[in-house]
Amino acid sequence: MYQQRRPLLEGCQLRFEDPGLSSELMNGSSPSPILRPEVMWEMNTRHDTDELLAHILNDGTRLSDIMFEDGFEETSLESLLATLLTAKHMRKSDCIRRSGLNETFAYQIFSGDRHPSRDKVLQLVFALDCDLSQAQKMLRCAGVNELYCRNRRDAIIVFCLSRGYTLQRTDGELYRFGEPTITDGDNERGRNGHDTAGTDRGIGH
Repeated sequence: MYQQRRPLLEGCQLRFEDPGLSSELMNGSSPSPILRPEVMWEMNTRHDTDELLAHILNDGTRLSDIMFEDGFEETSLESLLATLLTAKHMRKSDCIRRSGLNETFAYQIFSGDRHPSRDKVLQLVFALDCDLSQAQKMLRCAGVNELYCRNRRDAIIVFCLSRGYTLQRTDGELYRFGEPTITDGDNERGRNGHDTAGTDRGIGH
């Protein structure tokens, strides 16, 4: 079984002065115990990805052989959302309520009629209690940048996500460290001249 994954948290280190957030998100000698399983999982899946690439490039491989491989990622955000709702035994209405998104807009995301911004995807990530790998997959399916721990704001989000923080608590930490909150991030960037609002399907970000 092959899965397409990119390196996560590789060589990343961040320290916070606050004792509650004083942690190295990635340290080659002693990574956080909470992050260690996901880092090890990423190492294993990178090996699987290398095997898949070698299989594709092999002169004797037929395209039909590749298409029947297991492990290709879902590319539709709405399909992934449906899968996660089922896996977590959560009702769509409860997820939307927890996300804090506008109800009409959120239902349009679930139906595939609207293309959400990165922060709106993150609101759904926290509403669904996603782990880090699920969060990255949701961001990929939405066509937006994955969390990158060398970015200060993203590092805070990764820290909070990996420890099971709620959306509200994560926003509190972002605010405390002077970063745009997730629930107000679109508005903050909009004031700086960047259009990050959700769009209709097929319209570019």
